[in-house]
Amino acid sequence: MRLLVLLAGCIFISSTFAQRCKHPGDRLRDPRRCDAFFICETGGRKTRMLCPKAPVSSPLSKGEDRLRFNAAKKVCDWPGNVDCNGKTTPTKKTPTTKKVTTTTTTTTKKPRPITTPKPVIDDIPKKQKVCFKAKGQSPGTFRVRPGHITSIKITHQRGRVTCDLNTRGTYSYFGCSKLFDGYLAMVIVDNKNKVIFPPRDIVKVNKWGFYMWEDENGDYYKPTDKRLTFNFDKPVKVHRDAEEYTLWYGEDFLGLSEASDNDGEVCTRVEVHYK
Repeated sequence: MRLLVLLAGCIFISSTFAQRCKHPGDRLRDPRRCDAFFICETGGRKTRMLCPKAPVSSPLSKGEDRLRFNAAKKVCDWPGNVDCNGKTTPTKKTPTTKKVTTTTTTTTKKPRPITTPKPVIDDIPKKQKVCFKAKGQSPGTFRVRPGHITSIKITHQRGRVTCDLNTRGTYSYFGCSKLFDGYLAMVIVDNKNKVIFPPRDIVKVNKWGFYMWEDENGDYYKPTDKRLTFNFDKPVKVHRDAEEYTLWYGEDFLGLSEASDNDGEVCTRVEVHYK
């Protein structure tokens, strides 16, 4: 394992095209893709986003696997409600007909439209499945909504990882047992690759990227514990354009995992709690 080397980068793609932003926070459709749009930022910059996946079982999905951006409503909508120009598909109205007889005149009522839930980009599941590997630049991602995060809970579902596959007893859920008992190796970064957890101002991280964190009872977590709760003394602010966080195995994030001694994959359930 080599010396720590911090990585930096941006996973969102900023772009400019003919449409101009008038106000930060505005949403503009991407003329090249029906399922993409741009969020305006300060200084006229734009961040490109994709709409969430659509349940293909719904008749409004039209067989498409992703929602479409509705330029009129400024939200991701069912493919059945949006055409490929981003315009709202007009709904045909049932004409009113009158039946005339020698005695009475009757009018047929318009059928009530079927209401469907309006999809929005902030419709994020409370519990999200996130998998990561111990090497190969293979983190997992989960979505967050704008607001203030007070805690993140991670529950082990399956799999194990290790920082040294050649040493027996080192496989664990969230670290590297035997070599680093009582230490965790999980790193959470935002969409700008800024480390959200562990908070470097209050947590001491060793030269291999491992650290200690207390549970709610004041005891230190072990890498074999199945549930982790990361509480933030100061809530973490999620800005409007940040919709995805990344969960890394520490050595993989720091670029120390390409040696042959790292191994394994873990799948978790992540819950994000807000203020």
